[in-house]
Amino acid sequence: YGKPMKFHPVVALQDALNALDEGGVDVLVAQFPVTKENRQRLLFTDEVYIDRQVLVQKKRPDGSVAITTQLDLAGDTVYVVKGSPMKERIYNLSREIGDSIFVKEDPVYGPEQMFLQVATGEIAYAVINRRIAIEMAKRYADVDISTSISFSQIQAWALAKNNAELQLSFNRWLKEFKATDEYQQLLERYQMK
Repeated sequence: YGKPMKFHPVVALQDALNALDEGGVDVLVAQFPVTKENRQRLLFTDEVYIDRQVLVQKKRPDGSVAITTQLDLAGDTVYVVKGSPMKERIYNLSREIGDSIFVKEDPVYGPEQMFLQVATGEIAYAVINRRIAIEMAKRYADVDISTSISFSQIQAWALAKNNAELQLSFNRWLKEFKATDEYQQLLERYQMK
């Protein structure tokens, strides 16, 4: 809409959320699921795409994996990005399976780096968005991403709760952009269809 934008790349999600809360940025453009808890804290644009969360784990030499279902996570520890809604999903999953799943939040690394930590054996399990996991797994055949942790979730951009006018502006732009061939090409390019 003709307004200049300035991008502030951030690896740590918690840093981005803090910047949004403090007014240092206006919008968080990230893979961020729209959940009930998040809606209490933030405003969201209309849906950008759909994704789900998966478990990242290293394959054994014979190609098998330790965790084949969500139930197998009982008593284990998974890593998530600090500030990520995935923490709440793991807590809910723990209640659903009736056993403890321990969560460690990484305050420094993003999902790509956590994937690499699993690939190098630094950590056993991480939970990240499927789209990122698919791209990373293309280069790491010994990493498994087949265990889903969540249902499909709407991914959208986050805004501060007091920024309804900007939310409306983004939603108008998204609606127009989704009607273009360029949007369809982006979906195909990044396998988001």
